[in-house]
Amino acid sequence: MNPVHRALALAGAALWVFHAAPLLANEPEAITVVSYGGSYARASVRAYHEPFTALTGIPVKQEEFNGELAQIRAQVETGR
Repeated sequence: MNPVHRALALAGAALWVFHAAPLLANEPEAITVVSYGGSYARASVRAYHEPFTALTGIPVKQEEFNGELAQIRAQVETGR
């Protein structure tokens, strides 16, 4: 990873920490992040999730969303 990409990844991780501060106070077991998957998800894991976990010790779980609202509705109804 070149220095510019490394700096951007660290800046992204710092933004995550800032925005996740309320969650950090509660010491969650993990944070779940949803994306459309594919290369974007793989890049996010490397650029944001891994640095965030390294800084905080909190794992980030990656979930995929394919645009299907019925699945989200079922998750809300079952409390998952």
